[in-house]
Amino acid sequence: MAYESHAWELYEMITSEKMNHIEGGIADNDSAIAALQELVDALVYAVGVRITEQPEDVTVPLGERVTFHVAAETRTGALTYQWQVKTGSAAEWINTTLDGYNTDTLSWQRATSFSGRRYRCLVTNENGYTAASYGALLIQTTSGGEE
Repeated sequence: MAYESHAWELYEMITSEKMNHIEGGIADNDSAIAALQELVDALVYAVGVRITEQPEDVTVPLGERVTFHVAAETRTGALTYQWQVKTGSAAEWINTTLDGYNTDTLSWQRATSFSGRRYRCLVTNENGYTAASYGALLIQTTSGGEE
């Protein structure tokens, strides 16, 4: 694919530039590191997934609709989504089956409190590259104020 050859050309250019900086001395290492970071960013965008809009923390009254949204892009086909939840002091993220668990928007209405839970979305492209969104926090309030 065209982006792969572009990424390879960019890699060769950055590698060559890095070598010039290394030969030029230690003072140029910051420039070489910055150039390599640009390469990594370009390669991730060329074959990976980039989260362009993170889900935000939400505060909603108990019993109202809760909605988290993520936006992502890739240059390699369709994206798939899997929302996950982390409860309390749990060390692991687990897949959720709430409404929209396999879309870019997780949304549900509950009468019980899920306050304090964190939600994130794993976004995967056709090549199997996955990016994880930040974990957004849900804070639910009672009808008169915060819990």
